[in-house]
Amino acid sequence: VRRQQHYYFQAACAMEFKPAYDGEEAGIIVTQNENYSYLLVKCRCDGRDRIECIRIQQGVRTVLADAAAPQGRIYLTVEGRRGDYSFFYGDEEHTMISLGDHEDGALLSTLVADGYLGTMIGMYASAGHRESNNAADFDWFRYENTEER
Repeated sequence: VRRQQHYYFQAACAMEFKPAYDGEEAGIIVTQNENYSYLLVKCRCDGRDRIECIRIQQGVRTVLADAAAPQGRIYLTVEGRRGDYSFFYGDEEHTMISLGDHEDGALLSTLVADGYLGTMIGMYASAGHRESNNAADFDWFRYENTEER
């Protein structure tokens, strides 16, 4: 996990993950704290593998968008653009599909989320408060300033 340092940035990862049961998820998190975050994850929902874009606000999870998950390696990307976040996924790094566009970054501000460390971005995995022997295989994670593009 690393700090968001720029208004304009791109964070991305390549991952292989096969959720074993509903509640397991892995992907990218953009967070102020456990009560205020955005997630872009591969998960199992009703027995099917899905990609979900999730907002956590005041500790309440809301699925903003979802799609059938590609099999095998997937690529997940978050783009920050001066106060908002956009989320993309794909089975090829340069062929991405939008799953959430222009989500309000004010949700992660220190004024709203009562934080003091700033927004953090990184790889994320959860077994949904259950024991699990499963693992997410992250090949790489990249964060870059995109202000000059």
